[in-house]
Amino acid sequence: MKAEPARGAPLAATLRDACGLEPASAERLFTLYGVMAWEIMRIGRAKPKLLRSFDTHGGALGAEVVYAIRHELAQTLSDFLLRRTVVGPGPDAEISALEPAARIAVRHAG
Repeated sequence: MKAEPARGAPLAATLRDACGLEPASAERLFTLYGVMAWEIMRIGRAKPKLLRSFDTHGGALGAEVVYAIRHELAQTLSDFLLRRTVVGPGPDAEISALEPAARIAVRHAG
């Protein structure tokens, strides 16, 4: 993995290249988190399984669950899914994302 980008480098492309993310995932992280996406990548680099998507429709990553709990003080799954990652507005109201998100939260964030 490469170092963080030099000033002026396109963040989404750098995230994609540095962390091996799919282009859509990198763009999503940049759009939702801006430069704070690097904090999510640091979590993912420490635990590479967290760079996998747990959300079949929107592509949210496991590292986002951990980030929301540790850094944004998310207290509930609905807080995380609806307000932090915007996963909730998916086609099935992202009911399918509840269980994987809960497992990630318990395993990695306590």
